[in-house]
Amino acid sequence: MIPKVRFRLRTVSFKEGQKALLKILNDSPKEARIQLKLVGSPSYRIAKQDLRLTLKPHEEKAIAVKFTVTKGKGWPIARNVKHGAVLQIWDVSGKQLIDSSILKGRGPAFAPLLHCLAINGIRPRIIEKHRSPPSVFIETVIPGTSISVNTGTIEVNWSVDSADEIYEVFGGPGVEVLPDNAATDWGAWSGPPTSSDHGSFTYTPGGTSSYGLSALNEDGQSDKTVVMYHTEEFGYHDTRTPAGGSLYESELDLVRGYLQTIEANIRTNRLVHLADYIARWNAAAPADYQFPEEFDTMEYLTGSVGSGNLADDMLDTMRSMLVYLKPHTLPNGYRPGTVTDPGFRTLCDAGEIYGKTIWFRDHPDRSWLGICLELGADDLTLLHELYHLTTHSEGDDEELKAYAVSWCCVDEIPW
Repeated sequence: MIPKVRFRLRTVSFKEGQKALLKILNDSPKEARIQLKLVGSPSYRIAKQDLRLTLKPHEEKAIAVKFTVTKGKGWPIARNVKHGAVLQIWDVSGKQLIDSSILKGRGPAFAPLLHCLAINGIRPRIIEKHRSPPSVFIETVIPGTSISVNTGTIEVNWSVDSADEIYEVFGGPGVEVLPDNAATDWGAWSGPPTSSDHGSFTYTPGGTSSYGLSALNEDGQSDKTVVMYHTEEFGYHDTRTPAGGSLYESELDLVRGYLQTIEANIRTNRLVHLADYIARWNAAAPADYQFPEEFDTMEYLTGSVGSGNLADDMLDTMRSMLVYLKPHTLPNGYRPGTVTDPGFRTLCDAGEIYGKTIWFRDHPDRSWLGICLELGADDLTLLHELYHLTTHSEGDDEELKAYAVSWCCVDEIPW
């Protein structure tokens, strides 16, 4: 017989380092023997002796649950990420789930020390030629280059091999930006068969649109589609993000708040005290996660607002950026499923890539950064990537500089 045991609370919220008492009630006139299981984030802990309990008839017991984010397994890349878990009540045999309570906490997120910045980012074309079925190639690039983009003025090049019929397919979303919990349809239409097996045109999206090819022969059909995005303003100067019917109003509000917070933090001139901040960080951080006592560019890093150094450069850069928020909106070569560079890890990959910055030396105005909202990237993550987009410097210490600058600006020690 299944014990009649339940939690008093279905959901419990935690702050970093907080301990909460979860009450378990036996509603039965009989003794109940149960076991507890924690599923989800490893940041929640309960005492070993509380994993198996015996409750007398109508008895209530309080179980202590502590929330402490596990540290020292990476560098802190975001400071207010959701850490969720479920505390479950099972029968003593562990075969029957009886009740659950959801645990919600927020704290820093840690990730391996990875290189966020990629220079140039040119991706090679891959054109496969075979008969069965047709092969279709489409690229969207900066005009006159092979640099993959999907916003602004775009050159679209396409070719089809071994097809008997080729149809061009056009489409677009019903709405660019959605209210929360809403969705929009994606319309598509095509014309008569085209007489050419290749083509090229230049396009500047007035609204998000898709261009696709459907190619047929006696052995089958091949389809390929690219999306060219309208970019929506956050409401912060001219900084924008791809829309395309999967962007929510609340996400625009959230990132606009991040941008305003970043500007306010930079203008406090906390970077003037970067050396002191590094000393405080190193006094608290594990040995594997410490900064050099000073960097080789300290004069540039620590200049006050108005001195023409990093602070001014970041304030200038953040007034007109392209910011990607979701991996499925990235250009070909960067979007999951389209990466051809075996050394490149795309945004949100494996729950570790919170941010990414792509810099084009010959086309700096087409450079961009991305933060993974899905993983909980926040204003700290955005500030980290802003450093890379501003300096676009390659070097052994550049990731450490980005961590030091971003954490110094928020003036917190995550250890």
